[in-house]
Amino acid sequence: MSEPGKEEKIEWAKGILAGLSEKARSEIPYFLWMRAYQDRNPSLRAKCATATEEMVEQFPELKRQAGFAVTATQGECEHWWCEGPDGDIYDPTEEQFPGGVLEYRKVQDDDLVRVGRCMNCGEDIYVAYKEAARKCICSRECELAFIRWQEGGEEYEV
Repeated sequence: MSEPGKEEKIEWAKGILAGLSEKARSEIPYFLWMRAYQDRNPSLRAKCATATEEMVEQFPELKRQAGFAVTATQGECEHWWCEGPDGDIYDPTEEQFPGGVLEYRKVQDDDLVRVGRCMNCGEDIYVAYKEAARKCICSRECELAFIRWQEGGEEYEV
């Protein structure tokens, strides 16, 4: 049996596409882009912000969404994903979560989000999302200790 020719392959592909809904056909470019991104980035860990920025640049009809991915193995993780105009989720880095994402939960103003580490003591800094400007000191006490250290005073201990 001979290999199908180019024309036969095209007709076969057209037949497959004809059997898909309009919505499914419209999503193909998103899934192709996500697969290409995953192929270029074998480790997807901590790449959700960058990946979603790139994806909305390529597909302006999508919007980035901040929130939490609820996973079977890691619980609730801070995460970024894209949403289509109809609310469908397109997550180019979902494969970083073994077992996949069970639920996507949009961030609420009062949710605590990690914004960094304290420059003085190294503790993680969590603030309410609505106040989540980049901070680098976790408390007034650490801020004063860090200032003392900067000014050549005592060790920066709390």
